[in-house]
Order: sequence, then C-alpha cells, then structure tokens
Amino acid sequence: MTIMNNYLENNTDNGINFDNFNIEQEIEKFKDYSPSGYQVIVRLYTTPEKTAGGIIKPQKSRDEDKYNNYTGLVVSIGSAAYKGERFKFANSYCEVGDFIAFPRHSGHRLSWHGIPLFSINDDAVLAVIKNPKQNIPFLSK
Repeated sequence: MTIMNNYLENNTDNGINFDNFNIEQEIEKFKDYSPSGYQVIVRLYTTPEKTAGGIIKPQKSRDEDKYNNYTGLVVSIGSAAYKGERFKFANSYCEVGDFIAFPRHSGHRLSWHGIPLFSINDDAVLAVIKNPKQNIPFLSK
C-alpha cells in the first residue's frame, strides 16, 4: 500500500510531527500533484493539539492556525518556476524538500486530500530554513 493510500484510509492530518518526521515519506504524498506554471506548493505546518505547557487548543483555533503559519515544506514546484529572464542571474530560491518562510498573504490556501497546502509564486520565498523547529510556535525551546 502506498503512503498516500495509507494516509487516505486514516483521513487525518495532524501536521508535521518532528519526532517521527521522514521528509521522503512526506514528499511522496505529493508525487502526483503538479502545480502549474511558476507555483511553489508548500505543505503547511499545523500546530499541535496541546501547547508545550499542556494547554489544549480548541479545534477551531488549530484549523485557523494552519493558515497563519509562515513556515512550510516545499513539496512540489511548477515546471516554469525559477526559469526565464527574471532568474537569469539568480539561482532557485528553494527546491522540493526545503523548509521555507513565506509571507502569509503571498498565495492561495488549498487542501489536497485533506492536507492543508499553500500555493505561492516562486519569487515569494523569503528564506530557506535549516532548522524549522526554531521557526515554529510551540516547538521552539
């Protein structure tokens, strides 16, 4: 059974769990997802049910939080991204598998098989984040 089929059977999305995180398995879920043009598809981090202090967050708050975070995993890049005249003297800002920071209002919210995603333009990437746990609320220590 493929990773995506297994995910669809469970039909839950608890966000990226860094304790048992496998980047290859996460990217595998999106192998059949091809964005158009110069779009970069970002797998949004969703906040955990409990804060580090043990406070349980209401479901409505967690649903809203998943689109308020500025950190995510690049899972797919459109075929026209980072090509053309405007990138003649610059390298790609990011690639599949990078954690990035991006402006909250830079793209479009979408959901694919219940997984919260964000579609941004290729030039909206603010930074590649080497240690995403430091940029994510409730995980920073």
